[in-house]
Amino acid sequence: MARRRELRITGGEFRGQRMAMMRGSNTRPTSSLIREAMFSMVGKIEGQKILDLYAGTGMLAIEALSRGAKDVTLVEIASGALRTINSNLSKLSLSSKSCVVRQKSAKFLQTTAERFDLIFADPPYHALGECESVVRLSAKVLTIGGILVLEHRSRMIAPEPGSGLVLLKTRTHGDSAFSLYGNE
Repeated sequence: MARRRELRITGGEFRGQRMAMMRGSNTRPTSSLIREAMFSMVGKIEGQKILDLYAGTGMLAIEALSRGAKDVTLVEIASGALRTINSNLSKLSLSSKSCVVRQKSAKFLQTTAERFDLIFADPPYHALGECESVVRLSAKVLTIGGILVLEHRSRMIAPEPGSGLVLLKTRTHGDSAFSLYGNE
């Protein structure tokens, strides 16, 4: 059995709380440094509806709730990651403000009728097609003025925005980068 390690929430109501992460899994959590940079660039998220694609440990969604998001939807396919997400949400009594969906992220984007103010997407770094797919499909589920935050390898050029999205900026941190797209 894999040994657990922990991640720390960087801001908001639950700042400093430690959340579980499965060691040895294929999950690559977003580092504290990058999460802080993302939330700094996105700005205030109070009352917003958040989507966390490729949710992994659920840290981006939990961080969003800690910072005042109205509710979050977490999409993940791996059963071990889903157990960790549910455990982390339960630890902070956040299950009532969250919806956990076991589905591939691209399929969720294709089938959902919901709209979101902010989407976090952290697809596997080796899956360039996943990044392009998320950018292409996100425009239809973002509210007007909504933002997509796509985490990717720093060596990768941010995918061209699809219809309705514009690339706002890209920030690099070591081997990781994240690009912000806005919905026109």
